[in-house]
Amino acid sequence: MANANKDLVKIQSIGRTLKGQDILAVKVTTLARALPDGVKPATLFSATQHAREWISTEVEMRLLKYVLANRTALKDLLDRTELWFVPVANPDGYDFTFTEGNRLWRKNLRDVNGDGKITIGDGVDPNRNFPTNFHCDEEGSSSIPSSDTYRGAGPASEPETVAMDGLLRRIRFKGQVNYHSYGPLLLYPQGWQIATKTADDPIYDMDKMGRKAPHALGVLSHYKAVVWETGDDIIPRSTGQVPGTTSKGGVDTELAVRDYLNEGGKLLHAGKYPSYAANANGQYYFQPDQPAQRECATPTDPPCIQVFNDFQQYWLGAYVFFDDAGTDQATGRPYELKGVGGRFDGFAGTLAPSHTNSYVATSAILPARQFPRFASSAPVKWARPGGPFDPHTGSWDVYTGSSCAPPSGGAGWRTIHPFTQRYQGPACEPTGTSGAWNAASGNSAGWQQWKIDLTPYAGKQVELSISYVSDWGTQGAGVFLDDFAVTLDGATAEQSSFEADLGGWTVAGPPAGSSVSINNWFRTDQVFEEGGGLATKDTVYLGFGVESLTSQAARTDLVKRSMRHLLG
Repeated sequence: MANANKDLVKIQSIGRTLKGQDILAVKVTTLARALPDGVKPATLFSATQHAREWISTEVEMRLLKYVLANRTALKDLLDRTELWFVPVANPDGYDFTFTEGNRLWRKNLRDVNGDGKITIGDGVDPNRNFPTNFHCDEEGSSSIPSSDTYRGAGPASEPETVAMDGLLRRIRFKGQVNYHSYGPLLLYPQGWQIATKTADDPIYDMDKMGRKAPHALGVLSHYKAVVWETGDDIIPRSTGQVPGTTSKGGVDTELAVRDYLNEGGKLLHAGKYPSYAANANGQYYFQPDQPAQRECATPTDPPCIQVFNDFQQYWLGAYVFFDDAGTDQATGRPYELKGVGGRFDGFAGTLAPSHTNSYVATSAILPARQFPRFASSAPVKWARPGGPFDPHTGSWDVYTGSSCAPPSGGAGWRTIHPFTQRYQGPACEPTGTSGAWNAASGNSAGWQQWKIDLTPYAGKQVELSISYVSDWGTQGAGVFLDDFAVTLDGATAEQSSFEADLGGWTVAGPPAGSSVSINNWFRTDQVFEEGGGLATKDTVYLGFGVESLTSQAARTDLVKRSMRHLLG
């Protein structure tokens, strides 16, 4: 094609792969070889960042061939602009998918473990290796080498990424289309931040709308800090909406506040149920933008989509939510409040009977030294005996960071963790090749007593193994274990509360076939940072209504402390 269209086509290598292959880019424009690159407005079409997505290569090549076959009709376009094509951005991985047994290989061919072979624990996802927002969190990409979304050892650690990033910086394209074949989706760069408007969304014309603000919350930008107090509202709904749904207005309010924070605003968010639907993380649905159906009336029915907790986790610093966890369930009264850090040190308050919430700070899960953008703490505590993550008894416990399919879908446990085949059948039967499946899924809502009957093994040596099984798409807060005991005829024969050591337990690596984890079991007396009030650099998030404080002095004191934290 280049030889037949020398006046239009210029081919160049933009870099080399780990295996030394050229990564080729094709520039198509009038006088392509005579004029400097990027002298005209340019658009980039790229494909095959993920090796197995063959159809994306063919779509790219078909478009290139179409442009050249219709060069006469497209003369004006080619005179004024440059069209660039990178048909195969991951040549090593692409070639690897044509070898026996490797059709579904997705990443490049980085030998991560250095054993000289390319196996499941190798390769880096080039699409998650770019410097922008690298290692932003553990949801959009993975730290685990065996994951298909493994981001690599560092930003732009892969030559394929360096090549593409270099081309983008050198040409400064006006636009790019990056072809994939994962699913029927149109994704934008803004998608790393959930529910963000894109450049293609309609523009609100204030003149045509009679100089009316596009949204009542447009006033936020006039203030250095705002108070978002939800009172006793639980879930905002419009007339006719049913349980399991929330209103578009409620979600729009959250997005408007998020936009305000992104522009440097400061926020105090409080209420008896502040952001309840979002904290439920996927259990409620709303209708994003469908004129014919103004609100979601039937959960799970498109165009209704789920409401997630990204805003609470990454802007408000609340990674895990505990409903009514600031209330003494024996008396029905909220625990006392006490301030323990920063501007809140010395605060004390009593709440009238009302609903409460408690939160685990995001930095307890994503350490601030690794994720400084999400640094958060819990300076307002519930004065209660213990908390959701305190040891069951004593001061020490051990910790690690109910269906066939993993929570995030995709391959079953039998594929991701082959050792489970010993306990689970191919059709989800609770028995496998040598044992039975005993498992629990989801949030335990606190300590739960587990009992295992070992009577069938009387007279034999028994090994008891406890595993936390998950996948790279779904990572929870982990599992806590305390107060282990073996009883014989009702009498305790052996026990451990992990106060001095592991009590006979040993910590092993992952079973054969499972990928290496970044966490493992360890003995600890450090509980998660948790409380009734969280603080980040820009926000204060309270798990109770300020109006529920029993004295005006306490209400005034708390708001003053919050504003001093936010504004200095």
